[in-house]
Amino acid sequence: MGRRRFLAVSMAACGSLLIAACGGSPASSGTNSPIVVGITGPFTGPYADPGSAIRNAGELAVADINNSGGINGRKLQVVAEDDACDAQQGTQAAEKLLTEHIVAIVGGYCSGASIPESDILHRSGDLPFVTAASSNPKFTEQGYDDVFRMVSRDDDEAPADVSFMQQFLHASKIAIMHDNTTYALGVATSAKSAAQSAGITVTYFDAITPGEKDYTAALERVATTNPDVLFYTGYYPEFGLLAKEYVSLAPSYKLDGDSADVDPSVIKVAGAALDNAGITINTLPTTEFIHNAQNDAFTAAYEKQYGAAPGDY
Repeated sequence: MGRRRFLAVSMAACGSLLIAACGGSPASSGTNSPIVVGITGPFTGPYADPGSAIRNAGELAVADINNSGGINGRKLQVVAEDDACDAQQGTQAAEKLLTEHIVAIVGGYCSGASIPESDILHRSGDLPFVTAASSNPKFTEQGYDDVFRMVSRDDDEAPADVSFMQQFLHASKIAIMHDNTTYALGVATSAKSAAQSAGITVTYFDAITPGEKDYTAALERVATTNPDVLFYTGYYPEFGLLAKEYVSLAPSYKLDGDSADVDPSVIKVAGAALDNAGITINTLPTTEFIHNAQNDAFTAAYEKQYGAAPGDY
C-alpha cells in the first residue's frame, strides 16, 4: 500500500516529465505558445466529487510548473473536459480535446469512459494518457504503448479484497454485488475467480441499478443465500445507501465495499451505519496516512486553493 500511495502522490511529477517529453511535438508548435494538456473525468453527475478533485490537482500541478518557469520557457495550459463516466461522452470529450491541440491527457476516473478515450488518442497520433484512477485491465492491455495508470488493476485489487475477507472477516462464503459498470463488473468478476481459487463459496453474483432509492430487496435476496460477507464492488453513491439499509435489516452477514466506495458523501448518507460496514482500499495519498515533505506541501497547497482536503486520486 505504501508503494501505491507513493505512486499516487508522485503523479504530478510523472505528468511533468511526460509533458516535458511532449513539449516539442507538432501539436504544440510555436515558440511562445502554451503546451496544452487535457484533463478528463466526471465533473458533473453522481461521480463529480472525485472527478473534480482530479481536475483540481492537475490544475494545481500546472500552476506549480508555470510558477517555476514552465517547460523550456513555455507555460502549460489546462483544458478540462467532462466525460461524466460515460463511454459516449468520454469519446466526445477526447475528440474535443484534440481540437485544442493537446499533447497528452491526464486524469480519468471511470474505466468505462477512459478506455474509449484512449482509443481516440491512440488513433490520433499516439498521444499519451496517464490515468489517475481507471483500473480495468483492458486500459493497459489494448496493445497501446501510450497509456499509463497510477493505480493497481482490478485483477490485483480483487484478490487482495478476497484475502482480507477470508483472513480478517473469516469468510468461507461470500456474496458479490456490482452495478454493471466496467470497473465494478471487472472487480466483481476478478473477486469471484479469486474466491473460488481460495476455496471460498460464492453464494450470490448479481447487479443493482445505480441511482435507485431503495436496495432493500437486493439485500434481502443476498440474505437468502446465507453468505458470511457481502462484497459490493460498485461506486460510492450506492454504498452509503446500502450500508444504511443493511443496518436496518440487521442481517447475519457482514458488508464490505471496495476503493470506489471512499467518499465523504458516504458518511453523510450512512452515518453511524458505517460502524457496521467496512471498506477495503488500495490507495489513500493523504497526510492522514503518510507524511513526507512532498505530500504535506501538496496537501497544504490544495487545501489553501480549494478549501478542502485532496481526494484519493
